[in-house]
Amino acid sequence: MKLRKLFFVLGCLFLLLVIWSQKDNGKDSYFELKEINDDFSQDEVYKVDKKEAENTAKLIGNLYKTNNGNLDNMVDYANELIQDRAKLEQEKANLKYLIENQAFPDKEQQRTQLTTFYYLLIQLQESKSNVSPVTDGENFQVNQIEVVENERFCTVLNISYQCMSKTEFEKYYTKYVNPNNGTKKAEQKRYLDNTFTIKNFDEDIRASTQAEEYKEYQEHKKENRVSPYDKAVMGLTKKPVTPAYLEEKVKKDAKENTAEKFDMTSTIITNTTELFDTKSMTITPTQETQEILKRWEERAKVSKNVTFPKGENYIQSYESYMNQVENWTDADERYVFEGG
Repeated sequence: MKLRKLFFVLGCLFLLLVIWSQKDNGKDSYFELKEINDDFSQDEVYKVDKKEAENTAKLIGNLYKTNNGNLDNMVDYANELIQDRAKLEQEKANLKYLIENQAFPDKEQQRTQLTTFYYLLIQLQESKSNVSPVTDGENFQVNQIEVVENERFCTVLNISYQCMSKTEFEKYYTKYVNPNNGTKKAEQKRYLDNTFTIKNFDEDIRASTQAEEYKEYQEHKKENRVSPYDKAVMGLTKKPVTPAYLEEKVKKDAKENTAEKFDMTSTIITNTTELFDTKSMTITPTQETQEILKRWEERAKVSKNVTFPKGENYIQSYESYMNQVENWTDADERYVFEGG
């Protein structure tokens, strides 16, 4: 009997350690800078009709019409799509096709608007999926989309959404949360008024990212919620850089370098609900990216100095370029990246 009690106590201690370790890991979440998952479902293929895709491009102008700084049309359309999975996937496919294959001469603003809306849909779809264990998603909806910036090379939106209705929340809180924890206000924010910011940059990605980081630091300083990530980015801490931050910094730099070299756009989504902001970053190819890679492959056939990285992803292709660029001639460089 004593031995059984001992095993029970040890088991409880182990469980507490696991829970505590997960809680600690959550504290470091502001170091997270991951690739946004934009893969389409493997069991369904959504073919893109060129005319239908062009209609999507025309639709974007209507979605970005403002009403006191808010995008009410976009809210309505996003809510329509998020409750119709087939229609959502088809629209994502149309947007992806346009972003990667359509030329945007003197229409960079349209491309950054398309890309921002594309990743907005992905983020909403992911958020809805994340709360599926506690709600059927019937009352998942966007409440507000505010325009922060809508310029030629940059689009920034603030989004507020709810994961469930107020009635659902009360049922959820009673069933799943210990009222003695005193977390109801935080839970209400998470499920009834969750917020994130989405930013798409189409030019000078590294400089734009650094400017945004400085701006965020100033905002967090005013609100007295400066995180270790903010301090590390701004060089304001004497503490050693943690392996986690160093790894994410390398990933971030690799994405920025790749995007700038291959004429890609960069999208950063910042979850602003929690105490410390968490970020996700992705880079998106454009028609210019495809043309650069095509010319690179062509040049590799006639120049002994050039090797084309067949089968590699974009970041790996950039690393391949860096490994061989010393052997490239000026003519190689001009042809691949300038077309001349």
